[in-house]
Amino acid sequence: MALLFLKALNPPLLVAGALICGFAAVISLWIRGSYRGYGWLERLEGRRRGFIIALALLAGFYFLVNSWLSVHRYHKLLCGSWDLGIFESLLSNALEGRWFEDYRGPFDHFSPAVYLYLPFYALWREARLLLVLQSAALAAAAWPLYLFAREVTGRAVPAAVCGMVYLLYPLVGQGNLYDFHAVSLSPLFFFSMLALMRRGRWGWYWVFAVLLLSVKEGEAVLLFGAGLYLLSLREWRQGALSAGAAVAWVLLGTLQERLPAIVHAYPLAATALAAIVGGTAAVTLLLMRLAKRDA
Repeated sequence: MALLFLKALNPPLLVAGALICGFAAVISLWIRGSYRGYGWLERLEGRRRGFIIALALLAGFYFLVNSWLSVHRYHKLLCGSWDLGIFESLLSNALEGRWFEDYRGPFDHFSPAVYLYLPFYALWREARLLLVLQSAALAAAAWPLYLFAREVTGRAVPAAVCGMVYLLYPLVGQGNLYDFHAVSLSPLFFFSMLALMRRGRWGWYWVFAVLLLSVKEGEAVLLFGAGLYLLSLREWRQGALSAGAAVAWVLLGTLQERLPAIVHAYPLAATALAAIVGGTAAVTLLLMRLAKRDA
């Protein structure tokens, strides 16, 4: 009975939740005033170089272990290779001049970012390479996350801990070991976008925003969230542009193909969706107008 209860509670999620809560508690102590009464935190901050090295070592360890496990599961027919086959055929067809086409015909998502893997795949046309590259992309995302957290907290040690928590997060590893997906690039692009946003480097911010949108249609949700975050910081122009670009991407991408079916099957839901999209667009235009007035 106890085992059934634990299984129903999903222990990996409980562990992940405990890690995140503990991490949040530590961060809240770090950014609280000048650390008065928390001398051990001051001593840890004095060892920030060791924490940064530990983060780099953990990222390398993550890459090696998950690369080996991914290839091992592939050999044992356990990696869930449905999407792996689709993406490999997508890259293979591109090398033969047939872009955005897999073995089933036209690809059913807009994911040009996957072609960033094409130069590597051209050197070694092997499905296992994609699994290794996926592990590399997820491991590399820890660095821009560290940079973003350092900008937010102003401290190197909690930022390094943030990167470590990401690498140790159970669902990141679980997603890494199950099949191959273009969205494995999303953390790298999203965290880079956030780090550049905090530094005010808007040109590079938009480069990574475009890369994020090119991963998959649904990644527009992340850009929309970044836009709301910018608006909360009173970055009216960049926030409005980010939110507006996300809404426009959804309209041009996902809804272009699926809106007729939605309207036919769910007229009430379609009306609500149109109201939400229209209201968001109106708010975005209003914020852009206010931004111009403030400038």
